[in-house]
Amino acid sequence: MKNRTFSSRLFTVIETIENDHWRLSLHPQLGASPTALQAKIGGVWQDILRPTTDFAVSNSSKFSSYTLAPWSNRIPNGQFSFANAQHQLKINSPKEQTARHGDVQDRVWQVFNHGSSLECHFDSGLYPDINFPFPFSMTMTHTLKGSIYRTRIRLENTGATAMPAGFGIHPYFLRRMAAPSLQFQADAIYLTDSSNVPTKGATSIPQRFDFSTPKPLDDLGVDHVYQGWDGKAVLTWQDAVLYLEASEVFSHFVVFTGAPDQSIALEPITHATNAFNLAVAGVQNTGHQILEPNQVLSGEICFRLEQTPE
Repeated sequence: MKNRTFSSRLFTVIETIENDHWRLSLHPQLGASPTALQAKIGGVWQDILRPTTDFAVSNSSKFSSYTLAPWSNRIPNGQFSFANAQHQLKINSPKEQTARHGDVQDRVWQVFNHGSSLECHFDSGLYPDINFPFPFSMTMTHTLKGSIYRTRIRLENTGATAMPAGFGIHPYFLRRMAAPSLQFQADAIYLTDSSNVPTKGATSIPQRFDFSTPKPLDDLGVDHVYQGWDGKAVLTWQDAVLYLEASEVFSHFVVFTGAPDQSIALEPITHATNAFNLAVAGVQNTGHQILEPNQVLSGEICFRLEQTPE
């Protein structure tokens, strides 16, 4: 069933799909960013991601989730080197003096509602002011099938030269009744400077930030990128368990518990923060990707929710 509602921002159509398990809404004019993700628990629709409360905004940072591309997280001073050339990006986080989260989350995407899926398209060539020196295109397909919510991401180098690339998603999960517990496996963690940028390769994970066994997300103050993530995470509330699984290309994982609204960001990403520069410095295993002309980087992320037996 196709569902559409209207926001107060220029009468934007909010596209919605749902089945017996999931209901997803997104905003085509702001990055095709999700504005709500609900699951049916105990026969009632309940928010899993933080719901969007203000549609009269010009950015999607307060939405339920958004897409990070063609790079993830921060690039200090907006500068990176590639193929013996220096590139300067616009600073979009003046406080940190970083270029942050790519440049697709607030752009207009084409969205096609197919009833059980939302197919979203983006072409950087339509934007002369795109904050990236290489042309690219993207397709994201959100699909609901039974108890599975799947997001497929496809990024293509549409230029004539090689380019660095990466992507991820930035969903904010609600704590709901109480702080949930989190479990996942990773090999290492990046320690960062005052701008949340790593200056060297990953290191062993301190016990405080080790989630190899379930750990409550109370007041840990986590804001870190993990390396060597195995693509699986389990978020457990009192009444439900969310299983997150991602393709192998998502070798890194961000956990952020410091959002002012108390939501919890769990971000599957393809590379470390500042991977473009770390790779040039010789740091290994950052997830740094190089796409040749017409080459594609792709992956998928799946959410599955199970209710806890009473």
